[in-house]
Amino acid sequence: MDNETWVKRQTATPEARRLYEEERLILWATEAIAETIEEQGRTRADVAKALGTSRPNVTQLLSGSRNMTLRTLAALAHACGMRADLKLEPLPRLAHEPEVTALDRLQDYARWRRQESESVVDEFIAERRALRHHGGARKAS
Repeated sequence: MDNETWVKRQTATPEARRLYEEERLILWATEAIAETIEEQGRTRADVAKALGTSRPNVTQLLSGSRNMTLRTLAALAHACGMRADLKLEPLPRLAHEPEVTALDRLQDYARWRRQESESVVDEFIAERRALRHHGGARKAS
């Protein structure tokens, strides 16, 4: 199976795409730390000592078999004298996904604005009704 076919299968549904993106980030983060450790001539035992943990724990984190939190990533980077950085970017359109045009994005934005406007109007009406109801109850007392 070629890479394109594999990626297509891994991203066939929105849920599959989300899981693919999670695994991609885990892989890139662990690879970045492992490469830094290697480039600095350190061992996993050195990093474990700096973190106050065990070498097997560091190995499990870098293999992806343990859930690495952002705190753990920051600590691993710090143990290597580095700082982790994060950047967000739009998801690239995959070859098998339909092209999203500027018009599609504009229509999505317009739908979102209508929903937001309707929500604000609904909240305003509910508040006015509540005030009227409570105000009416006071006058009757």
